[in-house]
Amino acid sequence: LLPVQEWFFGREFVRAEHWNQAFLVRVPELERGRLEGALRGLVERHDALRLRFRGGVQFYDVEASFPGLRVLDVREVAGGEGSPEFEGALRERLTGWQSGFDLEQGPVAAFGYLHGYRDGSARIFFALHHLITDTVSWRILAEDLHGLYEGRELGAKGTSYRQWSQAV
Repeated sequence: LLPVQEWFFGREFVRAEHWNQAFLVRVPELERGRLEGALRGLVERHDALRLRFRGGVQFYDVEASFPGLRVLDVREVAGGEGSPEFEGALRERLTGWQSGFDLEQGPVAAFGYLHGYRDGSARIFFALHHLITDTVSWRILAEDLHGLYEGRELGAKGTSYRQWSQAV
């Protein structure tokens, strides 16, 4: 375990599976099938997205499947964009998307695509358990997803998660 993971398992959390980091990436409207394919590639490339934890021991779920892509047309959110109730209703929906995390069986990540904004933009939603990511990784994941969506080869991996954790 990494030091922050050791710290995590040394604590008593009411809902340990819900200690997440979530963020939205503003993008132009995207083709959903292509986005889903890019997200599948992201999960395949980044080992940490397939980590699981049992009794304070971390392991790779080699059969971990892509957790899916949830889609939301924000025009269907209560109150509509710009209304006082919109932000709360959207937050409630996104919280629900990440409420099924399971540290032992998975998933420990959730992905969503929000479209229908008045300005023609969209959002990609990431929710990742803190055991598998940190704020430095957000940029890497977003850049790799962009490259995969554009059909670019990402090249050879640098340091693997396993190598990095052993070095730490």
